[in-house]
Amino acid sequence: MTGTPRDDLARFLRDDLQQAADGREDVAYEQVEAYVDGMLDDVDREIFETRLADDPGLRAMVDDLRALRTALLAAGFVLAAMRPGGPAEHSRVIRPLVYLWVAQNVLLVLSSILRLDLYVQIYLLTWWRVAAFIWMVLVALGLVLIVARIVLNRSNGWLIRANLITLTATLYICSLVNFAAVIADYNVSHSREATGKGVSIDMNYLLSLGPQALPAIDRAIALRGYDPTLVSRRGCLVEQQVKATASWRSWGFRSWRLQRTLDAEPKSTTTGWFEPQASCAGRDV
Repeated sequence: MTGTPRDDLARFLRDDLQQAADGREDVAYEQVEAYVDGMLDDVDREIFETRLADDPGLRAMVDDLRALRTALLAAGFVLAAMRPGGPAEHSRVIRPLVYLWVAQNVLLVLSSILRLDLYVQIYLLTWWRVAAFIWMVLVALGLVLIVARIVLNRSNGWLIRANLITLTATLYICSLVNFAAVIADYNVSHSREATGKGVSIDMNYLLSLGPQALPAIDRAIALRGYDPTLVSRRGCLVEQQVKATASWRSWGFRSWRLQRTLDAEPKSTTTGWFEPQASCAGRDV
């Protein structure tokens, strides 16, 4: 191998994940969370652990989720140990050790983010993986704010307000991001059909993202070749989009931009332009 140790490690993990991805289907994040929480029944847990034994990507997800929970427990311990007015607050021995421990947990979270990034490069994006990225960043910021509270000698009230501001800013920024379009575009651009490696496009998941995924769905259909079933299901999403923009009460900037994009497309069988039909009524796309 050549390059820095970090690049070599990333290449090793990526190769392991690629081998695990070949010939396997993805595992839902909810199932991983249920396994870590001990909520799976005996049969499901045995099936999950069988898969876990030979899937490095799945092991990485389990380890990362446990690492996040360890970091949260560490944060709680630091708050209890370094409470304002407590005996450890001004200790010349304990304070550096606390800083070192928090830094270790921040690095643990950052390593989890790196492994999740490698996992996404192989298995592509989902809503849960986007949420996991955001959650990991929030945990890392929370740990940094704890150190800031100790260094600046602030109260726990200050820490709560700082975390609420961070959470509010995160929610505001997320409200401006079209995650469905981002996920769909990433999955198509990094799929086996587009790059020759990785996993194939999961059209069922792509269609489940809703009308905002339509531009990426059109690219996927072009890459996979004309498929009447996919074209029909794509058409149902078009009908949903048309209905959503028909009333001023349901008007939205994203829907308006999407409609402009759809109106500019040629009405060809390649994109599968769809005239609304009764067959889409009550149908799961």
